[in-house]
Amino acid sequence: MELLELLKEKISSSTYPIALTGSEITLASGIPSFESNYLGYSLNEILSLEFSQKNYAIFLQTCFLISRWNKKKPNIFHNTLKKLDIPIITENIDMLHLKAGSTNVIQLLGNINDFICTKCSFTVPFYNTNKYFKNDNIPYCPVCNSPIKLNIILRGESCLNFNHALNEVYRADTLLVLGSNLERWPINKLVKIAQKQGSRIILYESDI
Repeated sequence: MELLELLKEKISSSTYPIALTGSEITLASGIPSFESNYLGYSLNEILSLEFSQKNYAIFLQTCFLISRWNKKKPNIFHNTLKKLDIPIITENIDMLHLKAGSTNVIQLLGNINDFICTKCSFTVPFYNTNKYFKNDNIPYCPVCNSPIKLNIILRGESCLNFNHALNEVYRADTLLVLGSNLERWPINKLVKIAQKQGSRIILYESDI
């Protein structure tokens, strides 16, 4: 059975299904796992508030490396969820759901499309950051002169759009979980809330 038909069957009895997606669905697009080594550290280590404050040069270099993921293309999971046309809550930062054409996407951890000031709201597309670099090889905000970084949420920072995601979970009677082992916050928190209110949780596992 094709993936689309399989997922349609799983949610066929639902009145308001939503999808929760994690990093495993991006592997088929060539995006490495967060256990992958970047500059001697795993992405999990680097993409934390504590690491960025202690090792900003490595953190910044990693930001530019992973911003190249914007060249990756959606895979069968992204394209299938687009065809299902259901709300998506994702912990992924790669923008592939939006590239696939899905419009109702809640990004919990930001995205790789631009860089943002660490203090104020100034943002700039990732490909246009060169003019903001100074002699220490760090790009600075032209508004408040603070460092700028990839527009993603680091471990130790407050989650983006959590209340928006929570409202969707409260509305849903079915959560279709793809590509997540449910160990990472805030996905695991959202699933626990859904379980508490009696929603059906469907864990889809695949080796694709």
